Amino acid sequence: ASIVRDLLDFSRDHGDERAPTPIDDVIERTLSIVGGRIEKQGIRLEVEVEDLLPQVSGRAQQLQQVLLNLLRNGVEAQPDGGTIRVAAAAVEDGVEFCVEDRGEGVPADQRETIFDPFVTTRERGTGLGLAIVDGVVRAHGGALEIASEPGIGSVFTIRFSWAVRRSMMAACRKSEPLCRGVWVLALTSRNATAVYNG
Repeated sequence: ASIVRDLLDFSRDHGDERAPTPIDDVIERTLSIVGGRIEKQGIRLEVEVEDLLPQVSGRAQQLQQVLLNLLRNGVEAQPDGGTIRVAAAAVEDGVEFCVEDRGEGVPADQRETIFDPFVTTRERGTGLGLAIVDGVVRAHGGALEIASEPGIGSVFTIRFSWAVRRSMMAACRKSEPLCRGVWVLALTSRNATAVYNG
């Protein structure tokens, strides 16, 4: 059943128009859906999202699928529990966000093919999760990179060009420098804490 779902996601023709999409909203909505389930598997979530990020031109549902697949990959890389870090920040010409795990890592000789369809390093994997990520990122004109060390973990970094900067951001930066700070949210099974780094 999971293979069929992955195949449908990978091959479905999404005809909806792109629209200015806030990456921070995509992250928030995705984590509100799966964050609790991830924690129940012994995974600590660390979320660092810069305040008032620029919007990107995209399809929110597909971008959410990208994050879901990267989160699932991070969980599967740490079967005994661990940490997944999700971060997003504005860069010179767009938005960059990354998903980092502290799992098994990807051997150097497999990094060139890790995004190819049906390529997997796991016994029960379909080999489509990361291929879907790569396909969606490419379709949105983005760039996808992986940095990984066996036994240490992996970082998947995605960059998108910005479509519309929020008017609040421009006004905020003129009047209040602290708006450039970062909210750091640490989620555990017992509580959630947020710290503002100005």
